[in-house]
Amino acid sequence: MDVVTTKGPCYEGPDLYQNTFDAETQELKNGEQIDSYVQTEPATPYKRLPTSRVYVNRSLNLGKIKCFGFDMDYTLAVYKTPQYEELGFELTRERLISCGYPEALRKYPYDPQFPLRGLIFDKHLGTLLKVDTYGNILTCAQGFRFLNINEVLEMYPNKFIQVGDVKRFYIFNTLFNLPEIYIQACVVDLFHKDETYRKKQTGVQRDSIMMSYATIHSDIRAAVDYIHIHGDLKKRTQDNLSRYVQRDSRLPLLLDRMAQHGKVFLVTNSDFPYTDKVMTYLFDFPHGPQVRSFVCGKFPLMCKQISNYGGKYQTSYFEILIIKTDKMVVNDGKHVCYELLQIRMKKIISLLNC
Repeated sequence: MDVVTTKGPCYEGPDLYQNTFDAETQELKNGEQIDSYVQTEPATPYKRLPTSRVYVNRSLNLGKIKCFGFDMDYTLAVYKTPQYEELGFELTRERLISCGYPEALRKYPYDPQFPLRGLIFDKHLGTLLKVDTYGNILTCAQGFRFLNINEVLEMYPNKFIQVGDVKRFYIFNTLFNLPEIYIQACVVDLFHKDETYRKKQTGVQRDSIMMSYATIHSDIRAAVDYIHIHGDLKKRTQDNLSRYVQRDSRLPLLLDRMAQHGKVFLVTNSDFPYTDKVMTYLFDFPHGPQVRSFVCGKFPLMCKQISNYGGKYQTSYFEILIIKTDKMVVNDGKHVCYELLQIRMKKIISLLNC
């Protein structure tokens, strides 16, 4: 039997398992034969062929897990890209313009190829950085201009940053940050190209008015928070869910099976009307169990049974819904606050047992 080597990140050779199987002839489309153990049909409906398997380094027996918790945004509710990021970008841009930023920002269309989750913004020098695990700088840009090695060394002599310095560096670590990354680059690019502004080391200046990169970052952060909390982002999303939210018919089946082996709960910082609208859209399929669940108000209020909650599909799959919960800060840049995590989990477990 020929040995098929594993495929590393730099592997450029032929990929045997990317070919499509022919169920009748048990041959590859290119006519090559493969070992019978690869061709064999799954023994059960749940066993996948090698082309569809997920390989992991460690195994976990889910049969021993008693509680399964889910977030809603970008977990159960997967937002479509780039439509959702483009909406967030446009709303943030309009918010900044209404607060006094130049209307020339409207000339920037959203480019989904530029932002990347995990980038870091240097609030002191106004650069977007891509670094490795240890803080070594891999890529550096100001606005949309990528700096050469000499420029990088002038700003960062060791080509290294202290990622834990949260006062200076802001990490864009969620998918919600993608439009924020792009609007950050747009604003810096606009000020650098506008001849009425003079570029300084820590910001830009027009006449006697100095605007630091830290101030620009703070304004953009406030604009992003505004559209999420008070603005039209959620309303626009609710008005056109099919455009902005992906729906998968397998999701109700998955959660139903998980609920047969443990307690399933949902935790989200979104308000109930928005959660209700999105979750109803996600679970509005003919298959699924009857309503049999609980709903909770703002964490950690006690939950109450709602047997007459007909028509709300999302409550068919969860023991409790915990809504409008505040985001918990569990990392201060130096260490993880495990005590806070334990306290929060104890409260959730108590709700599950109520």
